Amino acid sequence: MASTSKVQIETPGVIERVGSGAQHGLARIRRTLDHLLGGELSDDQRVSLTRVEESVVALQSLMSDVLDLSAVDEGKLVPASTTFNIADTLREAVRTVRPLADGRGLELSVVGLRTLPSALIGDPGRLRQIVQHLLKNAIEATATGVVSLTTAVAADQESGTRIRFEVWDTGTGIDESDLERIFQPFERSLAGGADGAGLGLTVADRLVTVLGGALQVQSRPDTGSVFSFELDFVKPEAAPEPPTIKTGPAWIVVISDVVGPNDRVTTVLERLGHAVTVHASPELASASLGLTEADPPDVLVLAPGSRPMDVAARVARDPLLTRVPTIIVSPDGLRGEGARCEALGIDAYLAQPLSPVDLAETITLLRSRPRRGGSLVTRHLLRERRGSLKILLVDGSPTRRASIMRQLEPLGHRVEVAPTGSIGLAEVTKGGFDAVVIDDEVGELDCLALVRAIRRWETAAASRLTIVATTQLGNALDERRYRAAGFDACMPRSSAIERLHAALRTSVPTR
Repeated sequence: MASTSKVQIETPGVIERVGSGAQHGLARIRRTLDHLLGGELSDDQRVSLTRVEESVVALQSLMSDVLDLSAVDEGKLVPASTTFNIADTLREAVRTVRPLADGRGLELSVVGLRTLPSALIGDPGRLRQIVQHLLKNAIEATATGVVSLTTAVAADQESGTRIRFEVWDTGTGIDESDLERIFQPFERSLAGGADGAGLGLTVADRLVTVLGGALQVQSRPDTGSVFSFELDFVKPEAAPEPPTIKTGPAWIVVISDVVGPNDRVTTVLERLGHAVTVHASPELASASLGLTEADPPDVLVLAPGSRPMDVAARVARDPLLTRVPTIIVSPDGLRGEGARCEALGIDAYLAQPLSPVDLAETITLLRSRPRRGGSLVTRHLLRERRGSLKILLVDGSPTRRASIMRQLEPLGHRVEVAPTGSIGLAEVTKGGFDAVVIDDEVGELDCLALVRAIRRWETAAASRLTIVATTQLGNALDERRYRAAGFDACMPRSSAIERLHAALRTSVPTR
């Protein structure tokens, strides 16, 4: 039973304007916190800043929910139409809420993903958002037991597929007299105290309706609840032969107007080995390219200090610049910018804080496909493509552990830590990891002895982990010595995250 209740917006546009301003401010606070947490901190300082960051993230989520409700009520929310892998999208939704389930000691299961088509056309972002809200609600309503996401093909035709989604839990359940009200905003107590401010179920209900479905619920007190909905997706036409992937350094033109959050983009590109030309505006970039007879650049990166959509619109109006695959790096990452990029024909949308790995993979992806071909590249799409690794980080330094975790986890990986080699060995032998990163300072068990012990355990367990060493020097002598002991790669501690990530990706995700 889908609810039709609405949040009344007395003054159209006011919530959107106020919310956008708040999002700008919260985004800047997160960038500052990210910078602080990447530095040298005491344990107490790190805990305090992490709590502040969690509060900011919660406020951003709440603001996003309010803006989504406002957009739905004003008829401004239009579903995207993108080709995507639905199983990967659902895995990404589960990944984001798994820490909540782990923190409550709950089993979080996923059933039926392998039965889904590999490619469908729809709105992956909104589907991910719906499933995340329903899973969060189920987790918060469940003290012990199981929360499960179950999917199945409900109907399959030549032109499209209908998918059924169910999220069920063994939680407190909902009284029958309250079922009519649970989708109303701020009714958090009716769903077992879930949803934070009480908007999660409301947002899920509205988004399901916008996508053409109806959110249903079945529940009994002290038994649990089942939330379900069905959505129709279009099947894409047969894909053409894939183009040749361009490799090697690229020529990248960066448009960056002022010093600001995006002023490090050029440094990252140069570190990745690309040839970079910088212009202060789209007009100057177009004029410069028009004076040369060379082939056009491989990629155009828009990195303005403010008003990124205005810069994107100016690029979209220039016939010379529209020939070049384009990435925009938003300084704040505000709601609605991705949809605006799709409307303007921008190929990729990334936001600060920018991951060098995301930027590198985006450039590779754009160089391998036709101009304006395929889905808008976002950090979510990149995570879905690369999958998720479960990584054990063995390092005696709390600061180094925190720094590496903060760089790997936004890429979609799950990272656990061990402060000593003996603890690391005990964790590895429990099973479940895809890769291990070992520093050469791991306490009483030498890192070379540790990797040899892991390789011996693998022989009996019939498994194979990717194991990467980080050392103070990471020179050629270290490389030979560490590889001989059983490491797959060896690199200096000072290596950029993209190098470590590339070494870890030699393993195949199993989750």
